[in-house]
Amino acid sequence: MDETPDSLEMLDKFMLSLEDFVLDADEFRQIFGIAMRDGVVDDAEKQVLREIIFSLTSSDFTPELWSEVERVIALLDLDEPG
Repeated sequence: MDETPDSLEMLDKFMLSLEDFVLDADEFRQIFGIAMRDGVVDDAEKQVLREIIFSLTSSDFTPELWSEVERVIALLDLDEPG
């Protein structure tokens, strides 16, 4: 994957969220916000979002996080291969 400054920032934000062993819906929205900052979610940013989503386990999902993840998957067609 060719990293972009935004995709690296997204990964950094995700890694920081793991310090408390949980990614909550607000943190996920912030990561998605980095991707949306320039109005275009590029392939590197989509890949980071896929990696984050697929690294989560069922115990990680609160109803609010699940709702956000479903919204982003549908919006960006992340269930399609990257």
